[in-house]
Amino acid sequence: VDDHLSGKSDKVKDLFRGLQERILAFDVEGSIEELARKMYIAYRTNKNFVYLNFRSDRIFIDVSLPIDEVKSIDKAKVRDMQKIGHHGAGYTRYDLSELEQMDEAITLIRESYQQTK
Repeated sequence: VDDHLSGKSDKVKDLFRGLQERILAFDVEGSIEELARKMYIAYRTNKNFVYLNFRSDRIFIDVSLPIDEVKSIDKAKVRDMQKIGHHGAGYTRYDLSELEQMDEAITLIRESYQQTK
């Protein structure tokens, strides 16, 4: 995890810590795993439900939910990644660049998490 945060802005580190804390809190039994890979950090239960891809000033959140199944947020705020090459295997991308977007991002991630339970 530290490798992904190395050289990133304090804003990106704060965004990640907020995501990490709230994602792991989805399940009080502790069955959510955090997997640090070379190009992303994934969270999983029986399968991965979200991939975090770090950039210098933002985090791309790729969820394992096709865009046509997204119901929790406005589809205009996400991008269909199914036919676009990218790191991770998420179908739908949300661009998190400000702390004010955290609740919306978590809502989308929780929707993907619920699909994998």
